[in-house]
Amino acid sequence: MNRHPDRTLPWRLLAAAALLAAALGAAAAPPPIELEADRVEVDDNRGVSVYEGAVVVTQGRRVVRADRVVVRNDAQGPARLEAEGAPATLEDVDAEGRPLRGEGRRIDYDLRGEVVVITGEARLRQGGDRFRGEHIEYRIADGRIRAEGGDARVHILLAPREGATGDGR
Repeated sequence: MNRHPDRTLPWRLLAAAALLAAALGAAAAPPPIELEADRVEVDDNRGVSVYEGAVVVTQGRRVVRADRVVVRNDAQGPARLEAEGAPATLEDVDAEGRPLRGEGRRIDYDLRGEVVVITGEARLRQGGDRFRGEHIEYRIADGRIRAEGGDARVHILLAPREGATGDGR
C-alpha cells in the first residue's frame, strides 16, 4: 500500500475534465456561416434573409454557390438554406475524406438535421461514385444517399475502391 498520496492526481483529473469539456464543446458547436452576395435583404421580423447575385455560402469546409439563397432562421439562428441557380452547387468532404459535389436547379439544406436535398437535374459526385436523377437526398451525418428519377430513371456509377481487385476481394 502506498502511504504517500499522489498530490498531482486532482490537477491531472481537472486537466482531463477540461480537455474533455473543450472537445465536447467544440464538437457540439457548428462552424459559423459566411455569406457573400451582390445584394441582400434581411427581414428580422420574419426571420428570413434573401441573398442574390453570385451568392457564396461557406460553413466550415462546406460551400454552396447559387444565383439566389434564402436563409430561414428560428430562435436558435439559421435553420434552413434554400439555394437556386443554373446550377446551384454544393462542395464538401464526406466522413471518409472523399470530395463531394452536388448540383441542381435547387438545393435545400436543413442545417440542424444536416440533410441536403438537390432537385432539378440533380447530380451528386462522392469520390468516384456518381448519382443522377431528378431528386437526390444526402444525409451528411451518416453518408446515406437516396435518389429518385422523376420521369426518367436514376443513373448511378459506382467506382471501384482504392486497392480493390477485379476478383471481388
